Amino acid sequence: MALIREEEISYSDLSLVDPVGRLFHWNDGIYRGIYPNSAELVRDLFASGCLQELMRRGFFPQSQITEHVMEGFDLVVEHKTVPYVIYPHEWSFDMFRDASLAVLEVVEICAKFGWDIKDCHPQNVLFSGNQPLFVDLGSFRKKPRSVGFEKGLDFLRCYWRPLYVWASGESFLAQRLISSGSGPMPDLSWWLYRHSSLRVLGAKKCARLAKWSAKWARKAAKLLRHGNVVSWLSPSLASRLPASILAKNPSLLRRKIARLTQPLPSQWDDYHSEHIQNGAIISTPRFDRILEIIRLLDCASATELAGNQGLLTLLIGAKTKLDRVVCTDYSSSAINRFYNYCRSHTDKLNARHLQGAVLDFMLPERTFGEASPSERLKSDLVIALAVTHHLILTQNYPLREILKTIRGYTRRFAMIEFMPLGLWNGHNAPPVPDWYTKDWFQQIFTEFFDLVAVEELEKNRILFVGRLKAPRSEIQAEDPSEYFDTKRWVA
Repeated sequence: MALIREEEISYSDLSLVDPVGRLFHWNDGIYRGIYPNSAELVRDLFASGCLQELMRRGFFPQSQITEHVMEGFDLVVEHKTVPYVIYPHEWSFDMFRDASLAVLEVVEICAKFGWDIKDCHPQNVLFSGNQPLFVDLGSFRKKPRSVGFEKGLDFLRCYWRPLYVWASGESFLAQRLISSGSGPMPDLSWWLYRHSSLRVLGAKKCARLAKWSAKWARKAAKLLRHGNVVSWLSPSLASRLPASILAKNPSLLRRKIARLTQPLPSQWDDYHSEHIQNGAIISTPRFDRILEIIRLLDCASATELAGNQGLLTLLIGAKTKLDRVVCTDYSSSAINRFYNYCRSHTDKLNARHLQGAVLDFMLPERTFGEASPSERLKSDLVIALAVTHHLILTQNYPLREILKTIRGYTRRFAMIEFMPLGLWNGHNAPPVPDWYTKDWFQQIFTEFFDLVAVEELEKNRILFVGRLKAPRSEIQAEDPSEYFDTKRWVA
């Protein structure tokens, strides 16, 4: 037992209005202080067997009531942490769909023990690798009455609507619905989106029609709320019924959502496809050398920025001892491919924790209470291959701003490629500016990192390896020869 003092912890803003308790960080762990008026509820939840079943099935993080004491709370619950916190607007299509299916399974498991959830918004779900976890202890409550899935309409607003829009090919709109800081899309707005041709009737008539439609759907949903209807509804029939009348029945909703498919990929999403064939990961001499360097650096974790389908991340998982690697890319469909590979080929990854995240690291999205991506995804090593030339020559980012941003993702080392021929495609390229040289890149690189080594991996690919600059009182000066055979390096 330990006495936890408030000055020793940091609260999470994401539980600011939770009436059950307050989430906080302490001693590199995640805890939840339970208010006195909710202590009995939480004890009952742990004693009911419901939480144990959810943990056994992998839908809730391993948690326990501790003997720790903290002023203002009757209980302190400890939760197992996830290596990387990835928010809903950083999920790919299949990640979002799998999260929705997991929430529905949580609802069904809870119902068997006489419990329910009162909040089902996506912020209550985190991914541990490929496994979605419902993490909000404060959402559980005793099931009030036999009404089926009471929060079914909220589920449709939070999950079904973005998924439907996304599956139709409107990925931009879907991701805006997910990342909105003002809540889900209003019901009338959704009705107008689905029935846009009726806008000619005018706003008042559309509002009345939307209200009538919602009333009819609620009545139909009550008829389908019980589990026994599943036995006589075929999957194909259930998938054709409107989601609004399935809202009370999580089993039928799962059938409908499971049939949604990901949208068409973008032009860059096949960038790594030739190296991933029939489940086999095919490396290249360039990647083999990078993997050799990573082994020499002796890191435990890595963050790859602009990693596309995550070929290098997959190779790191398969051929190094790094425990945790996160692959980010601005392309949702590229990360979707990475996620699906990891989900289908866990046997090839040596039990490593590999995580995907949809992220434009230069222009990340954030909503209230969210920590910055660089804080959440910080690792021992940051990797940025074949991306700086696009940012500099196409998007006009200053190199200092690029390296300053990349620096935020590492605790120790950085591996960054410089492309001396610029936008060269293997045959030709537009001319590069006079100032765009290796010496110019190296000079600015050394403002942020102590240069460990430089190596030309291929034509138009020069790898810079650096150690995060810090006061010598914090990091003792190290000889690069401790990591590398320096005779192999080109200074």
